[in-house]
Amino acid sequence: MNIADAATHVLREASTPLHVREIHSQIINQQLFEFKAADPVSVVASVLRKNSQFEKTAPGTFRLK
Repeated sequence: MNIADAATHVLREASTPLHVREIHSQIINQQLFEFKAADPVSVVASVLRKNSQFEKTAPGTFRLK
C-alpha cells in the first residue's frame, strides 16, 4: 500500500475531513505504511496536495473528493 492508498483508507473510515497530522497518525496506528522519511507528516501533506482525489478544505486539512 502506498501513502495515497493509506490516506484514502483513513479518510474513508473517518468520513470527515482530517488534518494531515491526524491522517499520518492513523496511518501509523493502523500500520498501513512504514515511513522512512525524516519528516513523514510533510511527505503525507505533499502526497495529498499533489493527488487529485484529495481536496484541501482548510489549512492542512483534507477530504476525499
